[in-house]
Amino acid sequence: MIKLIVTDLDGTLMNHHRQVADSDAAKLREAASQGIKLCMASGRMYPDMKKVMEEIAIPAYGISQNGAAVYTLESEKLASSSFPPELAGLLYDTVRLREFVAFICCSDESIRLPASTKQSAPYEARQMSPVLINADIDRQIAAGSLGVCKFSLFGPIGELEALQEELHTKFEGHVEAVVSDRDCLDLMPSGVSKGTGLTILLEHLGLRPEEAVCIGDSFNDLPMFAVTPHSYVMQHSHDDVKAGASRAAGSVAEAVEHALGLNRQEKQQLHRV
Repeated sequence: MIKLIVTDLDGTLMNHHRQVADSDAAKLREAASQGIKLCMASGRMYPDMKKVMEEIAIPAYGISQNGAAVYTLESEKLASSSFPPELAGLLYDTVRLREFVAFICCSDESIRLPASTKQSAPYEARQMSPVLINADIDRQIAAGSLGVCKFSLFGPIGELEALQEELHTKFEGHVEAVVSDRDCLDLMPSGVSKGTGLTILLEHLGLRPEEAVCIGDSFNDLPMFAVTPHSYVMQHSHDDVKAGASRAAGSVAEAVEHALGLNRQEKQQLHRV
């Protein structure tokens, strides 16, 4: 039986205007009414996820910042990860001289920039949480006072993919670099992903991987696709992302309805026995 449904936000549950379709919200509420637990897994901050939960009136577990933190229904932190200060400093020194806009995401669920610029303004507008400005953020990173758990770099995707390869070589075994949007590359500590976050949540809930469904649309969703046999990818996704999922769906509502159908089939089989 399916007992947990995990959905990504951007490009999956939310469109580019940060809106959730009424049909998707209604189908998730239907699943919850049947006793299925819900979870949101995103590269975004946990406060952003809470806003979505409140807007659509659906309490849910949270996997924030691509797995850097995992939260209970009561907003208690089950697990969190951050870069060692020295590594965070090296990464920041590596990326800040590039042409990308680099957001520093911290374990206190804040997002920061050294300065707000004309180049950063469009990306700041896409954030759901306030972007804090820290002029001396390089010293704070080096001192370890920020607890950096993710860098989000925005720019041309071809250049980001080239940097991704460079970072994988330079920081092999220490950094996870994954494309999370059409123009975004996220950097997390090694071993941190939505997949590890989902595994932590499954252990907390006492569930098996086959009792979970995950829904997503981008490369940062692939690690959680690998955790469970029930993974759904959005039809608009890149072919390489589609290849990592067990099934494609046109919407969250379609994926959830298929998952509910699996439960109905299993109940019918039990009744026959």
